[in-house]
Amino acid sequence: MGKQLDYLRFGSKYLVSRYTHTPLWAYVFITYRCNLDCSYCYLHSPITQMPDMSNDMFNEVIKRLSAVKCGLIAFMGGEPTIHNELPNMVEKAVKAGFITHLSTNGLTLTPDYVDTLGKSGIHVFNVSVDTMSSRSPSPKALDK
Repeated sequence: MGKQLDYLRFGSKYLVSRYTHTPLWAYVFITYRCNLDCSYCYLHSPITQMPDMSNDMFNEVIKRLSAVKCGLIAFMGGEPTIHNELPNMVEKAVKAGFITHLSTNGLTLTPDYVDTLGKSGIHVFNVSVDTMSSRSPSPKALDK
């Protein structure tokens, strides 16, 4: 019943957001590092020199987003799965009442890591794939 209750809470936050103009969904960039070098990516800029988000900063983000009744935190990057604290951050967000969403290129996802993230409470995985064929120059081909 846990995840179902989470989704019901999110639905109520959606309604609040719709009628009170509070944010529903926050993209939280926990790192700008990446394990790929895609030519089209926005990370080809000075922003990539920024340090990873600290636990203290993430705790402040949680506090502020909770205060404005935000419903969902999307963990973004770079590649968020290379941030050492991602499972702990997911767990904190879930305990604070957020639906959690992860956008990843999927290259670091092993069965053990997926299990760890699942136990942390992650709700949604979004795996970015550019093409189905490894004949493409994209490093995010499904069959690679």
